[in-house]
Amino acid sequence: PQPDLILLDIHMVPYTGFEMLKMIRSQPEYDPISVVALTASVMNEEIQMLQSAGFQSVISKPLDLDSFADVLQQIMAGEKIWHI
Repeated sequence: PQPDLILLDIHMVPYTGFEMLKMIRSQPEYDPISVVALTASVMNEEIQMLQSAGFQSVISKPLDLDSFADVLQQIMAGEKIWHI
């Protein structure tokens, strides 16, 4: 079974979140799956880079555990969240 949602940390090793997104999108079966960036880098130009790269949403770190489940539900419902 395929996931309903993929969360990618942007500053992973050995591959960045941007590189992982390209790998995921190279597989057609993953096209309908929303990919969300997790990052502490949330300056306006960085958000634009994430949008341009093809992420559907972004959630800033550190995570707000009080709202995290609600934000995930919104994303799963198709809402684009650029949560900074």
